[in-house]
Amino acid sequence: MGAVDFIVKYIEEQGITQEKAAAIVGCSRQCLWDKLNKGNPRIQNMIQIFTAFGFDLHIVHIDGRPVGFDEEHFISAAPKNMYFGDLEKIINSMGYRFEFVRKV
Repeated sequence: MGAVDFIVKYIEEQGITQEKAAAIVGCSRQCLWDKLNKGNPRIQNMIQIFTAFGFDLHIVHIDGRPVGFDEEHFISAAPKNMYFGDLEKIINSMGYRFEFVRKV
């Protein structure tokens, strides 16, 4: 499941209205849904949205082996205007995937 689908499903499952979801993220309803529904959102936008809903974005190895690099440094090194899907393709080509983990 892609990042946008994950967030949209989470919002729906929690019974959160579009207005409330936007307030949680700290933007207007239209701004949030533009970010989620206009194709490929920017990595920084998705991190902002995940953080607002209490999720951390992690990189995990597809076969369960330990990650061989500092994932936070890797994500923060991505250009701020990079599309989330492009970064996801890069990590997939390296044998990794994104995982969305609820903060405790």
